[in-house]
Amino acid sequence: MTDPKKKIIIKPFRSRSHIDRSGAEGILASLDKAINEIHNRNSSRLSFEELYRNAYNLVIQKHGTLLYDGVTNNLSSNLLNTAARLSQVPDSTLLEEVATSFREHVTTMIMIRDILMYMDRTYVAQNKQRPIYELGLYLYRVTVWERDGVQNRVSELLLQAIADERAGFLTDDRSLLKANLAMLQQLGAADGSNVYERDFDGIFIGTTQEFYRNESSLFLAENSASDYVAKAESRLEEEKSRAVALVLPPTTEAPLQQMLEMELIERHAKTLVTLENSGFAVLLKDESKLEE
Repeated sequence: MTDPKKKIIIKPFRSRSHIDRSGAEGILASLDKAINEIHNRNSSRLSFEELYRNAYNLVIQKHGTLLYDGVTNNLSSNLLNTAARLSQVPDSTLLEEVATSFREHVTTMIMIRDILMYMDRTYVAQNKQRPIYELGLYLYRVTVWERDGVQNRVSELLLQAIADERAGFLTDDRSLLKANLAMLQQLGAADGSNVYERDFDGIFIGTTQEFYRNESSLFLAENSASDYVAKAESRLEEEKSRAVALVLPPTTEAPLQQMLEMELIERHAKTLVTLENSGFAVLLKDESKLEE
């Protein structure tokens, strides 16, 4: 009778025979085909236990470098095809296509990471390589995102969508903006790169500052101080709401708020006080205007 208190130990797979270079390349070829099936959304036909065992055997038979390099080449090849396709997608559907592409790539990398779990724990750690999941995100960044015709257009579309909102063309669905911005943050976190700051954040803060510098000066020149304050309060609330809806990180939200207060309030503080007929200095002297 089995002792219910006895600890169950699951022994790792053991390779029954030596695997030479030729045999290792044959196993890698089968793994390569399996990764292609995963990439093409055909994973239901695969035996993940068998794939894990094959990858495990390659590592314990000292073919870790062959396996790691082979997987890297496979991912790069598939991502080159993705990049070529996305670079030809029209602007009207690019945000959706990129968001879908990245979501599917993340799913693919989770599956591949599970197959190569033993390699991650041993070969990758011992040889100070990128863990397989982080490798996949790194390759997506340098192969797909940085492809000419992808990064530049997506960044422009994101900024234009926000500019359209400021102009009054509001949308109830910000999911594509949110997904693409989240992607940039994930790509940056995976390898410590500044892709989000470089390709969106800095440009976003700069264009926002330019927009409100121009709008605030024009509005104040044609309206009363009290109307301007109401407009500024509305804009501040609008930007705060947008930052929350798009899940902008604190590294964006805090500088954004500081810049908005500078452009909308501090920069015009003296004018708001001294503005002829409607400045706050005039209002304080004339109770009838203050009541208005």
